[in-house]
Amino acid sequence: MRDVASSAVLCDGALVRGIVDFLPGIPLRLLALRPDAKVSGPDRRKIIDAHVSTVVDFRDPTHERRQALAASRARLVALYRPFVELAIERDDRRGMEMAYELHHRHEFASHPRFRMRQPMRFAVSYGKISALEWLRDRTEGEEWLSDPWLIDAAIRSTKVELVQWVLTHYHGRNDPVIQIRTLDYVAGQGALDVLRLALTTFSKARVSTAAMNEAAKNGHLEVVQYLHENRTEGCTTDAMNHAATHGHLGIVQYLHEHRHEGCTTEAMDGASGGGHLEVVAFLHANRKEGCTTRAMDLAAEHGHLAIVTFLHQHREEGCTTKAMDQTAAHGHLDVVRFLHKHRDEGCTTKAMDSASRQGHLEAVRFLHEHRSEGCTVNAMNDAAANGLFEVVQYLHEHREEGCTTKAMDKASANGHLDVVRFLHEHTDEGCTVDAMDSAASHGHLDVVRFLHKHRDEGCTKHAVNGTAQGGYLDIVRYLSEHRSEGYTSDVIQLVAAKGRLDVVQYFLERDGNEHIDLTCTMDAAAESGNLDLVRFLCEQVDVRSSVNAVDLAARNGHIHIVKYLLERGHQWVDAVDIAATNGDWALLQYLLKQLGQNAHWTAEAFSRAGQNGHSEILELLVKLTKSQTIDPRAFAYVDAATVGDLEVVKVLDRVDEHLIEVDRDDRVSNRTIQIFAAASNGHLELVQWLHARYPQHFTPEIVECAAFACQLDVLHFLRSHTALPWTSLAMHKAVTSGNLDVVKMIHAESGVEVSPEMMDEAASNGFFDIVRFLHQHRTEGCTTAAMDDAAHEGSLDIVRFLHENRSEGCTHLALDSAAACGHFDVVRFLHRHRKEGCLHALGAAAKDGHFDIVRFLHRYREEGCSWYAMTNAATNGHLDIVRFLHANRTEGCFSAAMDYAASNGFLDVVRFLHTQRDEGCSVNAMNLAAAQGHVSVVRFLHTHRHEGCMTFAMSSAIGAGHIEIVKFLHENRTEGYNERVLDSVSYHPRTLAVMLYLAPERVPSDLRVPSRVVTERRDRLPRPSYRPG
Repeated sequence: MRDVASSAVLCDGALVRGIVDFLPGIPLRLLALRPDAKVSGPDRRKIIDAHVSTVVDFRDPTHERRQALAASRARLVALYRPFVELAIERDDRRGMEMAYELHHRHEFASHPRFRMRQPMRFAVSYGKISALEWLRDRTEGEEWLSDPWLIDAAIRSTKVELVQWVLTHYHGRNDPVIQIRTLDYVAGQGALDVLRLALTTFSKARVSTAAMNEAAKNGHLEVVQYLHENRTEGCTTDAMNHAATHGHLGIVQYLHEHRHEGCTTEAMDGASGGGHLEVVAFLHANRKEGCTTRAMDLAAEHGHLAIVTFLHQHREEGCTTKAMDQTAAHGHLDVVRFLHKHRDEGCTTKAMDSASRQGHLEAVRFLHEHRSEGCTVNAMNDAAANGLFEVVQYLHEHREEGCTTKAMDKASANGHLDVVRFLHEHTDEGCTVDAMDSAASHGHLDVVRFLHKHRDEGCTKHAVNGTAQGGYLDIVRYLSEHRSEGYTSDVIQLVAAKGRLDVVQYFLERDGNEHIDLTCTMDAAAESGNLDLVRFLCEQVDVRSSVNAVDLAARNGHIHIVKYLLERGHQWVDAVDIAATNGDWALLQYLLKQLGQNAHWTAEAFSRAGQNGHSEILELLVKLTKSQTIDPRAFAYVDAATVGDLEVVKVLDRVDEHLIEVDRDDRVSNRTIQIFAAASNGHLELVQWLHARYPQHFTPEIVECAAFACQLDVLHFLRSHTALPWTSLAMHKAVTSGNLDVVKMIHAESGVEVSPEMMDEAASNGFFDIVRFLHQHRTEGCTTAAMDDAAHEGSLDIVRFLHENRSEGCTHLALDSAAACGHFDVVRFLHRHRKEGCLHALGAAAKDGHFDIVRFLHRYREEGCSWYAMTNAATNGHLDIVRFLHANRTEGCFSAAMDYAASNGFLDVVRFLHTQRDEGCSVNAMNLAAAQGHVSVVRFLHTHRHEGCMTFAMSSAIGAGHIEIVKFLHENRTEGYNERVLDSVSYHPRTLAVMLYLAPERVPSDLRVPSRVVTERRDRLPRPSYRPG
């Protein structure tokens, strides 16, 4: 009976839970809910640092920056989600109960993980009605159901039953907030039942053009129909453009028949790229916008032969060389054949280069057999890098371009031994020390062995350094036993930073710690979080940990390391600040307990804690504050407002009296900037709160900030709750940002002036809908800058619209800049329809590598070019253009062409100029090639040219650590080098290798490595001699 009774006690779940409830610490059940527990310390720190840097950059809130902020904020928030949210997400009733119960205990009341801040918002965001019902029955249920933002969150869930539940149980005195952005999102998700319910229930609810745009983009025809029939906001050209791009023919047809916004060339271009033939055919038959060369280019790139055929047969826009270049890169051989047979645009060397890089051997073979463009050394270099043995072999056997040292270097780095062996046996280009360095660093022992046995380029100290950091102990041993280059003195701390105890032990056992900074090694080990490694280093008699060790461990959240070091008497400097910045509640509590009455922190801790949303930590720091010499509130206020953290703003607002007095003007300025930050980033809830408390700080500039940031919800709030004026500057900012809804909203306000520069600005930024709106509803017009800038940006639709509807015209800058920027369709349009002409178009296109434009301008325009065209094309490595200009133009080039091509490492261009032109080069060719480390170019110039070089060549190679070039020049040329360069060398593995080769006696003794190398026979090349240090 006694056994039965004891078993009954042990098996009583309620009793066990009751006992567990009184155990100290956080229950394992809750800890198990944390997905962020799997995020390593360094990765967590990266997320925190990335968020901090993103917020700091957010004083100019463009759309892209706001998206980046939202993304970084989401990653940060995910690290600190409270337990109640995690339990709700998993529908874990017991987890919710435990989180709620512990929240009401004194020891957890302030814990960030146990916050109970508007938990119903979590429930609706995860679509959990059961959680809502449980929360409703808590003591705080009535308060949570009075949240005016709860319905907005429910609507965003797109679940109609959830919205209905909240509508039934909402107890708030204030009207619920329904954001425009929320309804736009719901429309885009196709939740018509929720959208209809929200719009019919709340008469003041609004959508924007984004609603129909997004619904059309995502294929929700019923939503598009509903919005068209029941709303007046309409859409923009984005609706049909995106519907076409995504292949939603029914929506394209509906918009065409029922809406007037139309589309742009983007519609057929996108449909062609997406392979939607029926959409392309419909647009061709029913719309007049047409397409650009991008249509066939994109269709070819993605292998849509049927569309390429259709466009070829029914459209006149044609394509560019990108069509065959890109389709070859993707291996669409049938499309390559079609373009070759039916089109005359051809391709460039990029076709075979990219096909080789991607391993499309059949495409490479076809291009070789049927086309004359050929390839460059990049073909074999990249094929080798990617381990494409058959492609490398084919190029070697059938092409003459060859490769450079990059081929074997990259093949070695990526572990492709078969390719390395082939290049070694069949080519003469060889490799550089990068081959063994990178092969070792990436753990390719077989490649390291081959290079050591068969090649004489050797390696540098980077080999052992990189291998050790990667934890490849077998390669470390091999290099230590067979090579003499050794490693740098900081290698052990680099290894310790990776937490590799076995590698650290190997180095210390092999070479001792005479030249090792064990203090820095301890710091690195503490930062890595490897307690065994920290213990091992602490046991070394000579180790003295600096104060950085504790701080670095705290930085990555390694509380176990912090505790171990503090127990051994180590000190710290910034650990409290670091814990506060990271939101590390457990570490902060531990440190504060250790400090007792001596707790201190800096303004940086306060600011970063606020910036990262750690309101509970802010409260804790304020309680500990006795006196403050620096007022950090300005930073904290603005940063918290920028990310929309209302709770942090409230904390800062409550604790003013705990900080030193601030000048009244500064306080007003800080508050105004805070409002700017909240408004421009669209944090309506925070804007409402700030307006309720500080309406006197709302100025007209708030409207301008919100207009520039396209914050419709904030703008509607400001219009209905303030008397702020709507200025011409606000309209200008709205036009600049490209939001038609905001432009319409400000336009509707009487008395707002518009200048011609506004249409110029819209045209410059490619905002077709705004250009059309201003043309139709305003009389201010534009200037020639509108078409000039639109041409510069490649906006064919705007250029055509302005040409057909406006009289301002353009200048020669339109064609010149369109050519320089590679906008072929715009160049062709301006040539056919405008008379302003150009000045430098051909030369600018040649400089930036726009082959199709160069060819077009040569054929159809008379302005021509100067010798700058070929010189600049050569400088930038545009071999196809150099060839074309050589064959079709008479301007030629200067010797600078080969000089700069050599400087930039374009061996193919250098070789072409040498064999086909007579301008030659100067000593600068080899000088600059040597300085930049282009060993293959240096070898070519030495073998085929007579200009030679100066002492600058080897001197600059010495300073940059280009050991292969130093050896080549030293062994093959007589110019020598300036002795003074040896005195100014900054030692790192590459320059150290150079010094050991040229003047080992000048190398400091502590940088020399004892020669303990096991000799090994080489099959091909004699083993180089090394001088022991």
